[in-house]
Amino acid sequence: MTAIQVLPDPSRLRYQASIDGEVAGFVEYIVTDELIVFTHTEVHPRIEGKGVGSAIARFALDDVRATSCTASLSRRRTSR
Repeated sequence: MTAIQVLPDPSRLRYQASIDGEVAGFVEYIVTDELIVFTHTEVHPRIEGKGVGSAIARFALDDVRATSCTASLSRRRTSR
């Protein structure tokens, strides 16, 4: 597998991963006065389990740390 490239996409409030120029996954976020809250992560089903989600999380959290903001993970409960 080719390297995973992760870049910020602030106009869409997300970090996006691509492989060979195709979107492989993303994490969406919201920004408050004090926090960046990661609200949704998605990885393309055909490449799940290949480290895309981990690469997005690592890049996004490193970027937040570099900007001295505080990050929060949103925990949504789903009914079954």
